[in-house]
Amino acid sequence: MKKISLIFTFILLSIGLFGCQQSNERDTSSQVTSSQMQLFQGYVIEKVTEDGREKLLVVKGITKEKALEATFHDVTESEDHENIIWFVSEEKHFQEIEKGNQVKIWWDAGKLHSEPSILTLEVEKVKVIKE
Repeated sequence: MKKISLIFTFILLSIGLFGCQQSNERDTSSQVTSSQMQLFQGYVIEKVTEDGREKLLVVKGITKEKALEATFHDVTESEDHENIIWFVSEEKHFQEIEKGNQVKIWWDAGKLHSEPSILTLEVEKVKVIKE
């Protein structure tokens, strides 16, 4: 229960820190208002497809080298779970993204989401920063 409250606190802090950030980049979802959009930036550790949905495991606070070498189990054992998020999409947002890419991912804070030990969020927009 303590982990869930820590994750919830992290989300609230993220809302405060990134909630007012404006972006001039192309928005892939015109239905989401800017006040609902939240940003997460990190490196891609895994990319999988399950039941027709793309899943992208993104970790912040690591190097590109670690992202290229690490697996899901490595990061869940060594990294703070607040720095690890699974992003999901049914709209093929992740086709050009590969393991080790640094990405910025926007998600809708207004949508309901599950809160297991590793947060899982539906992506609204994604941009590769470094390949």
